[in-house]
Amino acid sequence: MEDLIANWPQYALTYGWPILKGLIVLFIGFKIIAWIVGKAGQALASSGVDETLSRFAVTFLGVLMRVALVLSVASTVGIGTTSFVAMLGAMAFAVGMSLQGSLGNFAGSVLIILFKPFRIGDYIKAQSVEGHVRNIQMFTTEIESLDMQTIYIPNGPLAGGNITNVSKKGLVRLSIPVGIGYDDDIQEARSVLLSHMVSDERILKKPAPDVIVTELGDSSVNIAIRPWVRPGDGPAVKAEILEIAKKAFDDAGIEIPFPQTVMHQKN
Repeated sequence: MEDLIANWPQYALTYGWPILKGLIVLFIGFKIIAWIVGKAGQALASSGVDETLSRFAVTFLGVLMRVALVLSVASTVGIGTTSFVAMLGAMAFAVGMSLQGSLGNFAGSVLIILFKPFRIGDYIKAQSVEGHVRNIQMFTTEIESLDMQTIYIPNGPLAGGNITNVSKKGLVRLSIPVGIGYDDDIQEARSVLLSHMVSDERILKKPAPDVIVTELGDSSVNIAIRPWVRPGDGPAVKAEILEIAKKAFDDAGIEIPFPQTVMHQKN
């Protein structure tokens, strides 16, 4: 200890400069890597590569380059790379054993990239969540719900579960149940509903919307309003159609029955 205090200028020159040089190289190197990754992303985007694959590849490239830079700087500073790599390997094994779920999530991200059940921008339903895919990261997929909430789903369960890609065909058909009385005219109810759907720009004209009878219930004739809409417009259109149907039926004198029980008393 006394030797260290007495000869601290020599130790500072011997070890301080390599460490300082290593930090400078790391700082500059990370800046250069960020620039390279940015240019690589622009090149992939301009070449027409799928956006999902492009983002994943750029992220993976950035991680590899940063690891290589750290190993290079460690060698420059004087840390033996062989022992350093061995230490990293031991740490990776220990972390891997404790974070097996994360490795499964990484494998899930690879499966999503390879088999493309969905892409960035698609509207999907999975893991009790629905919304637009905003990003596919190395371990999670970022979903933006209709109420503008950002939800992160682990890629392992996502890749291994059921996925409904609403955007796959570019349109989706809603089925909105409504009941009318047995004394009401089915054709009149159909005409009232269709006339109101024509004016809504979110409802597609081709394929055309329709209204069909689905069931003769205990107290009502149950019909389904079936408009075609773009993915993501469904919940808003459904809520508005239900409100319009109630007002339109009231104006036309069409009854919307409610469950009721009739009791007969025996004299």
